[in-house]
Amino acid sequence: MSHLKTSGHKILRIWGFNDVKSNPGSGSVYFQLFSGSSATINTGANGLQRLDAVVKAAEKHGIKLISACCISTNYTQHANNSQSTS
Repeated sequence: MSHLKTSGHKILRIWGFNDVKSNPGSGSVYFQLFSGSSATINTGANGLQRLDAVVKAAEKHGIKLISACCISTNYTQHANNSQSTS
């Protein structure tokens, strides 16, 4: 984060989600595991602790975060379908 501060950046957009349908294994970061109809939140070192570290580093360097909490593919499809083809 220090390089962002040095270059004058004050705001950083990050992804505040990383959902998976199966455990990707060691070394992979994920925040939530969906299995069937249940979800398990990963609070470990390869989960939300990683996001916490980003938040703490940003705070330390005076950088504000914008955290996207989801991607809406329906919005993208709607935007593409709304464009004029004339």
